[in-house]
Amino acid sequence: MSCIGRLSPMGVRLAYTRIEPGDAMKRSFIVTIAIALGLIVGCGSGTESGASRPPAVIPPPEQLILPGTLTIAADFQGPPFDYYEGTEPRGFDVEFDRAVADLMGLKVKLVDGRFASLVTGLEAGRYDAVISVLYITAERAKKIDLVPYAQTGSGFLVKKNGAFQPRRPEDLCGHTVAVLAGGFEEQLITTGELGKQCRDTSKPLKAKSFPSDVEATRDVADGRSEAFFSNHSIVLHRAKQVASFGLTTSNASPLYPVPAGIGVRKDRPDVRRAFESAVEHLHKSGELKKLLDKYGLEPPDPELVQKALAGNT
Repeated sequence: MSCIGRLSPMGVRLAYTRIEPGDAMKRSFIVTIAIALGLIVGCGSGTESGASRPPAVIPPPEQLILPGTLTIAADFQGPPFDYYEGTEPRGFDVEFDRAVADLMGLKVKLVDGRFASLVTGLEAGRYDAVISVLYITAERAKKIDLVPYAQTGSGFLVKKNGAFQPRRPEDLCGHTVAVLAGGFEEQLITTGELGKQCRDTSKPLKAKSFPSDVEATRDVADGRSEAFFSNHSIVLHRAKQVASFGLTTSNASPLYPVPAGIGVRKDRPDVRRAFESAVEHLHKSGELKKLLDKYGLEPPDPELVQKALAGNT
């Protein structure tokens, strides 16, 4: 999102804009706020402003897209990690982003993009980092550097009273499943072990890829897909939101435990080092654990990180 403020005798006019790849001005939220002389106005969910920032606890990156500002991209259609509550960004990643920016003594600008194009946008230099619960995989690590900061897993969203109630990944064999385009679960089915396992048993698994979990959830609700196979926390959140539509989760605990990483460009080791220092500081202070616990996540397991980077998930 970006934020534009215009000062007038009556107050400040703020425009909040969601930015998506190829669509710079897709949706705006305009609000007029009357202010008294000397009041500082901040944009909050766009580039967060103010008279001053906390002094840097760790050295910030040497160069940034916007001086003094950490530009971070995420898919804001992925609650509880990244989403909007009205015009305000919310979620695990948003809280993490702000904590990291504070440690670096920087403002933060949040850019909303679709998941499948986030890495491409990072490689093109549109933002300093991607923080959108990117699963650490060997394939993804060939394109960008990944700094571990959380650990999650996969789950199923299905019709509550439907005949299909998968508990294990292999239960998906022979069925039609919705997944997020570019996500870990899509890879498991199309080129990974799960897809191979289903083909070997003569029960091929059909994956339908969607740009957001909203559309994937709708496909299950409409009966076109039999399950939505995605991040466990996303599935749990969606199940609560759409309970009135008769959807629920069918697995009790996360499947395929996998670490998530902060995506940075390979030619920006200064950015990688800054995020590594920030994660270490938040871990030692206990702030990271509090945040992970709040959203039902775990700290990354170093052994799992190494296995993921080696392609042994």
